[in-house]
Amino acid sequence: MSSYSGGLENFDNFNWYYKDYFDWKPKNYKKGKRIVYIGEKRDDPNYTVVFKKLKVENKFREILKEIYFLSCCNKSRYFIKLIDVFLSDDKNYIFLILKDEGVNLLELMEYDDTEENEENGFDYRNIPNIICWITFQIVCGLRILHANNLIHQDIKPGNIVISSKSVVKICDFGSVDIVGMNSFGTISYESPRNLLGNSVGKNNEKDDMWSLGVIMVELFKKSFPFFNWRAIDTSENKKKESQLKSILYHYRIRINNSEININDNSQYDSIKSKISENNFENFEEELLDIGIEDQDALDLIKNLLKIDPSQRFSAEQALNSKYLTQFKDNFTENVNGISFETNDYNRFCKAINSKNEFVKNVELIKQKFIGEVIFQ
Repeated sequence: MSSYSGGLENFDNFNWYYKDYFDWKPKNYKKGKRIVYIGEKRDDPNYTVVFKKLKVENKFREILKEIYFLSCCNKSRYFIKLIDVFLSDDKNYIFLILKDEGVNLLELMEYDDTEENEENGFDYRNIPNIICWITFQIVCGLRILHANNLIHQDIKPGNIVISSKSVVKICDFGSVDIVGMNSFGTISYESPRNLLGNSVGKNNEKDDMWSLGVIMVELFKKSFPFFNWRAIDTSENKKKESQLKSILYHYRIRINNSEININDNSQYDSIKSKISENNFENFEEELLDIGIEDQDALDLIKNLLKIDPSQRFSAEQALNSKYLTQFKDNFTENVNGISFETNDYNRFCKAINSKNEFVKNVELIKQKFIGEVIFQ
């Protein structure tokens, strides 16, 4: 969410309906020191929304993609709901009104019994099987995306929200795209292959599954499983290199039955080359002990954190794992239930060369979904 310094009175271009019929207040989050404005409907205090403000300039396609994919997934219970979209009078900004679905998982993992966090009304550590239930719902959302040839690309605790009733939803659709497009994400949750850069290749749905494995370790351990690259004040490439080395330190890796010494630069370069080229012939990997006692959970984590993406579990395989099998019957949603169509994607999210074209396409997306999804 964007950061703001004042109340809504400072936003002259904010839609009159949301000014007149909602009471707004800022909610401060510890992580990132960001401010999110939450609006409470005056005639229905239980109906709350948040807004995201985006600057339009030179981000036409990026913003259209986010609005389009949010609209496509609006009927699914596993994704945050887009309620409305409107442009400022000067068309320089666009506002996304989103259903307030709960607290992001990043905040809950830092639960410390303070008065501020008690207001969230949820402590995931005190609910039986809650880690399994959270994991299950994320996997359900990923299965729907992947079955429609889509990938999120930025699965992380900050992009997962959870309500006081333990309903989990995936949010932040600015990174969603068709499988096979150029990859990106947050370094801490990027797969080994993606840490080597976009030159390695195009994105793959298995990249989302790696991110999920990292989240599972965090939920169990209350700490990040690999190196904390944030401590490095250096270039992006150096951070990615440090993260990749840290990941490889947690594995016993053999090539042609010979164990690799990660401190030997020539051997390290050999591993990098194999990851980069997806050439895992004569390559064996074993995730070392990470201190998780639940054997079924550990088995799933090991299958999610496979360096070789071809060996990594898909969302479908994760749903069929022993760890998640207790909830499998809860997943009844048709994987084709979202409204994504390749022709629509190409029509709405094509290269846009002017603000007028952008505004026109925003209206086209709203017209397609208005009677079905938006404003409900």
